[in-house]
Amino acid sequence: MKDIYVKGFTMHTMKWAFWMMGNYGSHLDDKWDPNAIPVIQNINYRDMVVENVTMAARLEGIASDSFTGICISNVTIGMSQFAKKPI
Repeated sequence: MKDIYVKGFTMHTMKWAFWMMGNYGSHLDDKWDPNAIPVIQNINYRDMVVENVTMAARLEGIASDSFTGICISNVTIGMSQFAKKPI
């Protein structure tokens, strides 16, 4: 997942406003390379409003592979009354 640019929108009633994972732990079939490292880079979110969110973000990488070029700017997140801690 790379070179994604998202700008100027509103989201309502979300579990996470941002969720990025390097290891989903599932594959369509058995013909995959278990040593392949995912690329997660150059992702830009800006000018967003997110309302009624349980958790602001969940970013989980792999120890040997880092996310690079992730930018989240000018984003307003309104937490749900049932928001989980920590925010």
